[in-house]
Amino acid sequence: MPRYDVKVSIDEQIVPPDRIACHHQEDPFPGGLTFRLTVVGERTTQFFPSISPGHYEHPDFLMSQSIFWSIESLLSKYNVKEADESSTADFFLNSIHTFMLSDSKAELTGVGSRALISS
Repeated sequence: MPRYDVKVSIDEQIVPPDRIACHHQEDPFPGGLTFRLTVVGERTTQFFPSISPGHYEHPDFLMSQSIFWSIESLLSKYNVKEADESSTADFFLNSIHTFMLSDSKAELTGVGSRALISS
């Protein structure tokens, strides 16, 4: 099990980390959902190597991409499936409103979307 804990809420409802994926969009589609993702653990900054500790409002495109890549890496630890199981996200994290990083915690809030299933 990982040495950190990831908690995700979508519209203030707890969602298991294995039901989340990142898909960065400056203008989220379909959007409409708010999310909060928190990572608590030792040396949290190591998961975000290109970002200095601090509080960021509406990070630019490159920082948002970096944050989402790091989050995807963290979430992959929760997405361990058997060979015959598919890994399907119910929600996508699309854009970041705030990002806070310290040595023991990272937290981001933003806009997300429910996964659309096409037939």
